[in-house]
Amino acid sequence: MSSPFSIFRKHQRVLTVVLTGLAMISFVLLGAINDPQNIPTTLVVIFLAAMVGGIAWMAGLTRGKASEWGVTGVFVGALVGVAIFFSSGEASAVYIDSGDLSTTDISNLQRQRAIANQFVQQAYVATHPGNEYRQAALAQLMFG
Repeated sequence: MSSPFSIFRKHQRVLTVVLTGLAMISFVLLGAINDPQNIPTTLVVIFLAAMVGGIAWMAGLTRGKASEWGVTGVFVGALVGVAIFFSSGEASAVYIDSGDLSTTDISNLQRQRAIANQFVQQAYVATHPGNEYRQAALAQLMFG
């Protein structure tokens, strides 16, 4: 009976390169992302280029043209990543010089502004003793 590691021994070079590549991608590229929902477009393009290039490189090993297939795969993956970026993007609601804002960005800014205003109102009411309702209404007029 053969060892369960015979497959690994047979394809040791290829598996080592693939596992090393996946580790590099996961620790370097994906480690730069704080929020997985807001992945930068550049990282998506690099990730797709690396993945398609690696798959093409492995496919080219059997034909003896791993380098050519790998480079072609990198270019194809980069083109696919750029195409995905330009085809799927949220339309900008506001265009400004420092960067366009989407409707999601605007609603987040409004929410942050409301939280800041609420804090200032509570601080004003706490520092000006007296009629709580009158102070809250005055604070709403001043900071709202």
